[in-house]
Amino acid sequence: MNIDQIITPRRLVLTFGCATLLCACGRAGVRASRAPAPLASATGDASDDPSGSAEPSEASPSAAATSAAATSASPAPAPTPSAAGTVPPADPAGAAGEADTMVHAGPKTVALTFDDGPNPIDTPRVLEILHKYGVTATFFMIGMNVRRYPDTVRDVVAAGHRIGNHSWSHPDLGTLSKAGVRRELQRTSDIIADTCGERPVLFRAPGGHFTRNSYAVCAEMGLRSVCWDVDPEDWSNPGAGTIVQRVLTDIRTGSIVLNHDGALTDGLITAPGSDGDRSQTVDALRVYLPQLVEAGYRFTLPDGA
Repeated sequence: MNIDQIITPRRLVLTFGCATLLCACGRAGVRASRAPAPLASATGDASDDPSGSAEPSEASPSAAATSAAATSASPAPAPTPSAAGTVPPADPAGAAGEADTMVHAGPKTVALTFDDGPNPIDTPRVLEILHKYGVTATFFMIGMNVRRYPDTVRDVVAAGHRIGNHSWSHPDLGTLSKAGVRRELQRTSDIIADTCGERPVLFRAPGGHFTRNSYAVCAEMGLRSVCWDVDPEDWSNPGAGTIVQRVLTDIRTGSIVLNHDGALTDGLITAPGSDGDRSQTVDALRVYLPQLVEAGYRFTLPDGA
């Protein structure tokens, strides 16, 4: 056997191995594209006055979201019990520099959360569905919307749900100094307490973009920072069926599920089909919540609530 006969098979093996590795990397890249963005660590000294801040434009949905099935709310397969398995280990989340992304309340226990409300149209619809299935949730509210819709805030509390602080004007906290962050959080906590007599103990940063300043202010104000681990990107209106599929695919024991029941808009009432229209979230909740209940999931509040 000459040397060419030896080298040629080796070249074939090497070529095949490289191709396999590239395919595996490609699949990993697709999975990573749906992963939550890392939390910001900016000190945020760019601005000291959030009072005139407009809500920043949200990031464009991923290609996966925009190409997903549009508006059908067809039920996705029920979650498999194996996906519910192990309770996440206890951790020091909630301390300065960390945000909770899981709850620790036993097997098949999860938390539902709703951001950017209240909304006088869609929040009552969410409350109706939660009541039907006996589920308690947490609503992270924008201070400006609390001022606009105080009756809806009171309805949420009267229904037995928990209210969290989601800032006053939904800014990018990385653009604010520590004093600016404190004004956003303090003003929101104050108006929630004045509106319903309940001072929030939980905080979620707009977009989940926590900063060192926000952690420091939360520690000083006695607020526990809460993020999530399941994000169906319902704010991008990808279709109710897509929202259902993403929730049922990603949920597991300890999950904190992010939904949106409102938005910070110029108008007092969000128009159907607008950026603030959360009807797809409502339609999806009607489908996936009973499936989770039937699969044996239980619902709780974030740790420390």
